[in-house]
Amino acid sequence: ENVTVSFIDYVGSGETVSFTVMPSQSGVWTFTTCANSDTYGYLYDADGNLLAEDDDGGVNANFSIAYTLEANTAYTVCVRWYHAEYAGNMPLLFTWVPVEQ
Repeated sequence: ENVTVSFIDYVGSGETVSFTVMPSQSGVWTFTTCANSDTYGYLYDADGNLLAEDDDGGVNANFSIAYTLEANTAYTVCVRWYHAEYAGNMPLLFTWVPVEQ
């Protein structure tokens, strides 16, 4: 069963906001925004290694990252506005699709 978490977070000008994700089961996670301005996103492993980044892979210049995450492993999703002078509420969607056994 797919799981989607949606929420809004304020991201200030020049600011990067981070979220930690630790899935209880392995699966494909998609991280994206639904903002009305250009966004940029990054995905890091627990050691700080960049796994993926995206600028305009989503709808209307929003970023979108899809990546298979391992169970019981911490990952960090970082989001920012593409244009450093922009600030505002950023709607986020985190969607999980389980790996078929």
